[in-house]
Amino acid sequence: MLQAWQAKLVRHIAYLRLPLLIKLVCLLTMSNDSHYDVSLDATGLKCPLPVLKARRQIAALASGDILMVLADDPAAPLDFAHFCEVGGHTLMEQSEKDHGVISFRIRKV
Repeated sequence: MLQAWQAKLVRHIAYLRLPLLIKLVCLLTMSNDSHYDVSLDATGLKCPLPVLKARRQIAALASGDILMVLADDPAAPLDFAHFCEVGGHTLMEQSEKDHGVISFRIRKV
């Protein structure tokens, strides 16, 4: 459930349609159990850049750490599923947010 200030922010974003604020709302409205250690904003990037940046970021993490990625590339769901399968990582969550932004939570092996 959104707090009052979050709901107000969502209304302002819906009115103004500001991409940067939309990303902020995506992060703020994730459920409280959506823990992650590092986040990566790959919105605006097209295949293969979101996965390449995620690969570089996840290489710096310790085993068991969670990377949260925001991407708006239509090919991202397939790309990240393949990335996790090949790398042995766990795709913990994939959810579509507002305006085509998709969030991925990946646990490093």
